[in-house]
Parts: sequence; C-alpha cells; structure tokens
Amino acid sequence: MESNFVILTAADDWTPYLERFSGLDVYYSREYAMMFAEMEPGVAEAAYYEDEETRIFYPYIKREIPLFAGAGYDIVTPYGYGGPHLEGNDDSIVPFYEKFRAYCLSQRIVTETVRLHPVLGNERYLDRVLDVGYIRKTTGVKLGRPYEEVRRDYSSMTDRNIKKAEKLGLECVVGGPEDLDRFLELYVETMDRNDALDLYYFDREYFVRQMTPTPLCESRLLFVLHEGQYIAGVILMLGQRFAHYHLGASSTAHLHLRPNNLLFDRMVREALAHGSEVLHLGGGYREDDGLFAFKASFTGGHHYRYHIGKNIYDRELYEQLTERARAIGPLNEGYFPLYRGIVTA
Repeated sequence: MESNFVILTAADDWTPYLERFSGLDVYYSREYAMMFAEMEPGVAEAAYYEDEETRIFYPYIKREIPLFAGAGYDIVTPYGYGGPHLEGNDDSIVPFYEKFRAYCLSQRIVTETVRLHPVLGNERYLDRVLDVGYIRKTTGVKLGRPYEEVRRDYSSMTDRNIKKAEKLGLECVVGGPEDLDRFLELYVETMDRNDALDLYYFDREYFVRQMTPTPLCESRLLFVLHEGQYIAGVILMLGQRFAHYHLGASSTAHLHLRPNNLLFDRMVREALAHGSEVLHLGGGYREDDGLFAFKASFTGGHHYRYHIGKNIYDRELYEQLTERARAIGPLNEGYFPLYRGIVTA
C-alpha cells in the first residue's frame, strides 16, 4: 500500500485515528492537546502516518513565535510526555519525518521541541530524526502482579510511614466534581510553598476539563482526610495501559502526618484495580533530588529515562530570530529554541 499522511486540526474528529492504535497513552487525545494549546498559547494539531507495516500518531501544539508576529511558528508537545507514537516497524519513522518536515517547511514552522515518553521509550527510534538529549530519570511502580508483591518494593521507611498514617486515623477517599475546589485550595497552597512558576498555577477551568473523561483517559481525584479535614490530594490519570501521577497537593500544617505516603499507596491500589501495567510517578526537579527519592521509595528501582528531542527546520530563519531576540536582551544560552530564551529581570 502507499503511505498515507494526514494533518488533523482541532476542528477534526481524531477518534477514527485513535482507534487504529492499541497503546496510545493519556497525552494523545484531542481534548488533552486542546487544553494545553490554550495555555501555550497555540493551536492543537496531530500528524497521522500509515504504511504497509506501521501506524504513527503525533499530537503537538503549533505556536506563533512571540515578539516576532508573522515571522513563523514553532511546535511543542503538550505538557507531560509524548512525541510520535509508533506501532509497527521503527524504520518507518524516517519516511514519516520526510513528510512531516515538508509540511513544517510549508507552514513556516521553524523549530520543534518534543518531550519524549519515558515509559514508551520512543527515543529508541526518534534519535534517528531528532537531536535527542537525556534530561533525567523518572520512576514508576511495576504493576501486573498482586498488591502484596508490589508493596514489597516499597522502602522500609515508606512502609512504616504508611502504617503510621493509618494508625493516626488518616484515610483515603475518592473525590468527585464537587470536591474540585477543595483540591484547588490545597494545590495553590502547595505551589506557594514551593515558589512555583506562574505556568503551574492552573485555573479552575483547567481542573474541570482535566477531570472530564476523554477517549484515552479517566482522571480520578483522591484525597487524604484527617479528622474530617481534607489535608492532601492527587489527580491520577488512568489510561489504556499506564496510570500517571499528574498533580499533587497537600496542607503545609499536616505534612508531619505523612499523608502523601498514604496517598501514593492508594494510587497504586487504584491503578492495580484499573488493570494498568505501570503507575508512572515522574521524576524530580533535578536528577536524584528529594522529590525523586520520595517517588522512588515506592518503585523498587523501576526507573525510566526522560529525553527531549529538538529539530530546527529553517536554520536561516532560526539564526535571524535569535539575533533579533539577542538585540532585545540577554539570552539563556541553554534554552531551546534560543529566540524564546530572553532573560527577564
């Protein structure tokens, strides 16, 4: 058969294409891409490719380049993990990118930034067509086995902290839409405590949309209660194969009760009941930091490698935009694309 290459917009129905795959993760739906396209801002698109042996699906966000209106566009994967998902022959990534490159050049797309999927390990074929660089480890709970066996992977300290939390009367419950404001209050407190960047302060509408089921994801809101008070919460995303810890929140005044230990254990139970293969917990802010160590205390050394892929489609325009940005102010030389890396006071 001849290869088939299609670009889908946010106005198109992606469902017939999604149904052709067996392992698309939660990050690949139209709804998810549209949600984060509004935050970038940009527009959601997806590329679909098919040949005799292979199918590829790739959602991304097409953004106008800031400060230089009309100069062109760049593309980035939605928040989280993604990149081209391939089922079939890995070699097909080359003809897919030949067609995708031609499309990008026709649309004046200057660069591409791809947050690769650690659990899927799509860097194994994308390093042929992207400049792929390792960022840091992530970690996940290997499921597909009895809970008692999974729990043996917990560190001894984590196991003790779960028992301590239970002894103190903490309990986990599944929340509903009526509990979103409780979670949002805890989430804002957590972001404030961690001096988070503005981009992590999602508004209420984001949480409403995140909790709305998509063809690829069911999000679940979990809470820890102490004496009737909501003291910690998490959004768990349940997909076709994998579950993901998405966003967590906790009350500063109750951290000494170790609610997060109980919360993460409940995520394991929920993911097991859903039939997930892996509960992916993500990584830390830096390699092997305290956040990563906490997550890894549940996973028994089941780690993954997170990479970012980069492409420059129009080198001449890239250099021109970079020089124009440099004239505005100093640049963060480690940022990509560099023309977006103007350092602000």
